Amino acid sequence: MLQARHILTERLGNALNLPPNEVEKFKYICTAASYFRLPDHEGGLVMPGTKHYRRGKEYTFDDVPWKAILDSAESEIERRADTSERTRIFREVMRGLPRCKSNPRWDKLPANPNEKPTTSYSSYRVPFNARFPPELYEFADDVQTKEGEEAPSNAQMLESFGKAAGLDERQLNFVSAQITWWDAMGDDDRSPMLGPKRKSGNSSGTNRNSTTSASREESRWVVTGGRLGRDHTFADVPSHYARDRLVHYTPTQLGSDNKERVLAALCPDLDQSDIAAHSKCIAEDQVEAEKDEANEERVSGKRGKNRGHKRASEGSEHGKKAKRVKALKSRA
Repeated sequence: MLQARHILTERLGNALNLPPNEVEKFKYICTAASYFRLPDHEGGLVMPGTKHYRRGKEYTFDDVPWKAILDSAESEIERRADTSERTRIFREVMRGLPRCKSNPRWDKLPANPNEKPTTSYSSYRVPFNARFPPELYEFADDVQTKEGEEAPSNAQMLESFGKAAGLDERQLNFVSAQITWWDAMGDDDRSPMLGPKRKSGNSSGTNRNSTTSASREESRWVVTGGRLGRDHTFADVPSHYARDRLVHYTPTQLGSDNKERVLAALCPDLDQSDIAAHSKCIAEDQVEAEKDEANEERVSGKRGKNRGHKRASEGSEHGKKAKRVKALKSRA
């Protein structure tokens, strides 16, 4: 395996035209990132050339897990190579190396756990008279009406929801950011982060020269990162998922006085019986999600009491992660 490390770094340097000092910097960053993930690391500065020690022995590039090196090399290629060349470079660098992937992550379609509507009421149903002018009504039986066509945008839906619920811009921003955060989750390690940012673009917590933090009116909640490999926005959320979450939010977070008015604003394409059925379906889905989460917590507790047992298989862990994500999303 030591020879594979040497081959990978040599190929990476040649493929990206990196000078020797940049190759050494790559090796150091891999080493430091791995070192500071250890539960018993001894601290220190993160600076190329710095040596790190663990239990009296220097922690070097040769001690870094092979998978971590492969992942770091993939990230380095993605960061430095032109978009049109990076797949070719990836395959050139990884060719024949043990346990490497055949395709890089950027060639993989991002996971979309909310691709399909949860209920038959989730997708917007186009009102009949919005698609056909009066003179064509007599021919309407020959035309198929498609769900989701000409649906309002997420921004329009959120605006209607806000007006009916009496929420201000700050409150709406926080609600939509929560929904965006849950939708940003996928099946890989690109975990999204939810936090406030100044409208000027600076994080409210990073301006050390400021004597006061940004006020609520000066900051907005945003989602950084996510399954798309970039910052996630409310416009990226499938409209049917956004509507489901807002429908669920209405009876659980808003007062009963304006609940019917808010639901009607969210679902102008549905009559009262359909809206009631939609709310019931969403509530039942929430109950099932909470059961999955409770079961996972019980399993996690048992696993903590038996740490000496063999770890569950990767497939089993993936299935459990999917359940956790489903449970968490239903809380948005």
